Amino acid sequence: MIFFLLFIFSLNLKLNFFPYYLGGVLGVLGLINLIFSLKKNRINKEFFYLLFILMLIPFFYSISLIYNQTSDFYYLKTFFINNLVYLFSAFFLMQFFQKKINIFLYNEYILNLSKVVLLQLGLSLIMYVSPMFFDIIFYIIAMERDADLLKNFNDSRVVGFGISFFGAGVFYSLVLVLLADFISKNKSNFLIIVYLIIVVVGIIISRTTVIGFIFSLIIILWNYRSNVNLIGLLLLLLSMLGFTLLYFVNKDEEIKKIVEFGFSFLYDYKNSQALESLGTLFEMFNILPSKFSTWIIGDGQFGNQDIYYMNTDVGYFRIIFASGFFGLFLFFFVHLYMLVKIRSNYISNFTKIIIFVMLLILNLKGVASFFVLLVLPFLFSIYFRKTIDND
Repeated sequence: MIFFLLFIFSLNLKLNFFPYYLGGVLGVLGLINLIFSLKKNRINKEFFYLLFILMLIPFFYSISLIYNQTSDFYYLKTFFINNLVYLFSAFFLMQFFQKKINIFLYNEYILNLSKVVLLQLGLSLIMYVSPMFFDIIFYIIAMERDADLLKNFNDSRVVGFGISFFGAGVFYSLVLVLLADFISKNKSNFLIIVYLIIVVVGIIISRTTVIGFIFSLIIILWNYRSNVNLIGLLLLLLSMLGFTLLYFVNKDEEIKKIVEFGFSFLYDYKNSQALESLGTLFEMFNILPSKFSTWIIGDGQFGNQDIYYMNTDVGYFRIIFASGFFGLFLFFFVHLYMLVKIRSNYISNFTKIIIFVMLLILNLKGVASFFVLLVLPFLFSIYFRKTIDND
């Protein structure tokens, strides 16, 4: 049951025959739990500090809307409503985990999160090799993007189940860093295998996963004295996976297409899609606010999943164009506050720095948020300070 709830929470799925996101249902349950906790005076002050910071997002954004006489609900949905739902959903999961296993163990979270990602990757690959399964999935699961457009993408690359493209790369990157931190302290053959699967399949789905792989390697190498055997094992298994991929590339045209999409930048960078994407990204850095007021409070426009305001995909500028430096500061401050409060025996202080630096880098490419994966460790940290964990 814990795995099922975490699967819904992490991917925030929406069914075609149900009007609301499943994560929204968890959010309502969390809000009900919150109300009952208020009556029993069991609310942690750090919880309300985070809630207060989130409430500042629509406050400052409303200033931009009033000043510019514009309206853009998608910005509020992305940075306020979604995070509010994640916060309430996480509060429900915390109560549920507490009832099921008495005290929350961080290794329980990592183990179940790993299983969630494994299932998501498996479903994504099946969707790619089986058009019929792809149609069945999108008959059941609602996607924000047009199904026909995704089907066209699925002919040449793997479309992630529930989360795809850049968003999938951001998701996998943080999972890789969390796994690297965990297996550096707790040896687990299962999690090592999961780590390697995410590296390979994650890059095939989204090349952005390379960022997470690089930073996760830094964490492993940082702890090299205790990870000598781990580093050797990773190199061995990566080599085995590489040779396996090369074998199937020569045997199957479909596999060749997705491997070339993910890894061609390693051996044919000049002709790879990665170079073209990088060139387009550099062009977007020339799209800057032309007014002082835009830098401070924004233009009040963000765009949706298909059309970005000012045709820029750069995360920093998208947020600045919407709500200025005030909005950009709040976006990063939310993450920084959670990271500071998360217990160091959950996520080491060095890894926290890595996570924040990775967040800064990923937002050079697009809007990248780690809220959904950090909010649970944050809540368990502030509610179970006196708990002695097995990790």
